[in-house]
Amino acid sequence: LFYERDIEPYARARDAEVEELSRKYGVPTMSFSGHTLLDLDLVVQDSGFKPPISMSMMQKLMDKHGPVSTPLPAPKKIPKLTIKGHEVPDISSLYKEEPSQRHLMPGGEREALQRLKSNCSDKNFIANFQKPKTESTGQEGAPWEPSTTGLSPYFHFGCLSIRKAWHDFEKCSKGKKGSKPPMSLIGQLLFREMFYILGASVPNYDKDKGNSTCKKIPWTKSKKMIKAWEEGRTGYPYIDALMCQLVQTGWMHHLGRHAVACFLTRGDLWQNWTVGRDIFDKYLLDADWAVNNGNWLWLAGVAPWSSPFFQVYDPSPGPKTSLNAKHAPEFIRHFLPEASRKRRASSQSGGATKKRPAAAK
Repeated sequence: LFYERDIEPYARARDAEVEELSRKYGVPTMSFSGHTLLDLDLVVQDSGFKPPISMSMMQKLMDKHGPVSTPLPAPKKIPKLTIKGHEVPDISSLYKEEPSQRHLMPGGEREALQRLKSNCSDKNFIANFQKPKTESTGQEGAPWEPSTTGLSPYFHFGCLSIRKAWHDFEKCSKGKKGSKPPMSLIGQLLFREMFYILGASVPNYDKDKGNSTCKKIPWTKSKKMIKAWEEGRTGYPYIDALMCQLVQTGWMHHLGRHAVACFLTRGDLWQNWTVGRDIFDKYLLDADWAVNNGNWLWLAGVAPWSSPFFQVYDPSPGPKTSLNAKHAPEFIRHFLPEASRKRRASSQSGGATKKRPAAAK
């Protein structure tokens, strides 16, 4: 039995059960590390290991345990499976509703490789990529289109090798001055690796109690506020449009995630970060356990790698803020059309009635 190791708690428990059953029935097993740049078990078990809480610590770990190995070539031939009764089920047996349209991020390795190839065809885009400078409100004229590579769902589901992406990005950047970590694409892969290492080494990494990387905060709990935030009914058009984008498409730009996470936690509503984490896990196509927890710890201001707690995002950003919401009007009209209708109705009636945002009541 061959399988790829995972660091999520449920996966650790599952693999332990499989190993026990295999020993019981005399089935030999062999496990591999493949979903990360490094073999995390070797990294964590190394003498003198300390959980990385900064990019500089992460880069030192890469220097010590690297280089990143190149992915193996695809096999030229795969023998036919002779076992019967374990066929891949049809998707209609798992979901009742029919897909309404072709999704912006259809699944599969073929699609993932094509997207990687398309991104890498523009070597300057890869070499000069700076994540904080990309647009949170999509592309001009197409607010639903990501301004980034859009590869994260394919990493999450294993459609695309993280090591292949690493080496392809390095090839594109070779000989060019370009951007550097943490802002570069290589830097984004290092952040992912850092959160995976933290998930593999920090007990209770996904909890707000018994977690050495989480500061205790007396959060409040309001089901009304949480529901308004999830359903895009806070009364702040930018925040609400982002949440509608999440529910409708399963994706959101990382700066948009910063904005809505800050709004839910330390910025405005003062709700526990684990609530937002769970809602993201429910909707995001790239809801990666390690990365999702790491980002929410970060944005709630409770982790050693968090920005200062008093630095919060404006929920009604102008075009020149760090949220890069230059196309916000078009983005809001697309994902929150009722906001535009209400504004037109208000202007036609003279705008006499003003209501407080739902989440602020």
